[in-house]
Amino acid sequence: YSHIINTETATPSKTNVLSVSVIANNCMDADAYATAFKAMGIEKTKAFLKTEKTLKVYFIFENEKKELKTLALNNFPLEMNN
Repeated sequence: YSHIINTETATPSKTNVLSVSVIANNCMDADAYATAFKAMGIEKTKAFLKTEKTLKVYFIFENEKKELKTLALNNFPLEMNN
């Protein structure tokens, strides 16, 4: 279960997405998009990002075998340079 509430059922959403990180132009947008992407799931987020090239997104999720996996989209930087 997630802390994101399903607007159709008013209950916590069931999801395999454990974490979403977003790099955007400002913190407020990054937070809003991260919440939306957690609710949307990976496939709908991928479709959305085809038109929003400036957002960089990183998912941590559990696959169907209950293994932890990651996915970086739109060139999310996996290593930060100091």
